[in-house]
Amino acid sequence: SCSTVSAVTCDECLQLSPHCGWCTQENFTDWVSISSRCDTLDSLLEKGCSRDQVQFPVSESQILLDRPLGKITDDANSTQISPQKMSLKLRPSVETFQVKVQPTADYPVDMYYMMDLSASLIDDLKMIKDLGSSLSREMSKLTSNFQMGFGSFVEKPVLPYIKITEKELANPCDFGISCHPTFGYKHVLSLTSRT
Repeated sequence: SCSTVSAVTCDECLQLSPHCGWCTQENFTDWVSISSRCDTLDSLLEKGCSRDQVQFPVSESQILLDRPLGKITDDANSTQISPQKMSLKLRPSVETFQVKVQPTADYPVDMYYMMDLSASLIDDLKMIKDLGSSLSREMSKLTSNFQMGFGSFVEKPVLPYIKITEKELANPCDFGISCHPTFGYKHVLSLTSRT
C-alpha cells in the first residue's frame, strides 16, 4: 500500500506502485507526517487534497511510426520490426505493448572469420577449419546473399604471450616443428560469396 511506506518525495512515492499519488497541496501535512502525502488517489481526495494538486501520472503509449512489415522503403530497406517509433510515458508495472518482428527473406549477411593460428591450438586447427566450412554451408541455407572473409592472428606480439629471443621470435615452436611467428592480425581473404 502507498501509505504504509515512508515515501518522503514525490519521486519515491510514484515509483512504489501505479496506484500511488502524491499531494503537492501546501499545508496538507501540517497535522501529520510528510509521508502522508503519498497514498492512493481516492485516499488523498478523502483526506482533503484538491484533485488539481495530486500528482498521479497515467502511463501512455503512442505509436509514431508503423510501416507494414516487409514493405520496402525509399532507402531500399525492408521493414523488419513494427512499430518503428513510439512515444512512451510509463509508470512501474503498468503498460505493455506489442512488437512484431519479421525477418526479411534472403537478408544479406557478411561474416568475417578470425582464426588463431597459434601452435598451442594446432590440435584444434582442423576442427576450426571444418567449422568455418560448415558455418558457410549453413549460412547459405538461410540466405543466398552471404559473404565470408577471413583473417588470422598468432598470439599477441608482446610479453608475456611470446618468447622474445631472436630465434624464438622467428619460430616460436620448440617441438621440432616450424610454425608462424607471432603477429597481431593479418587480413587473408576479403569478403566473397565464393565460400
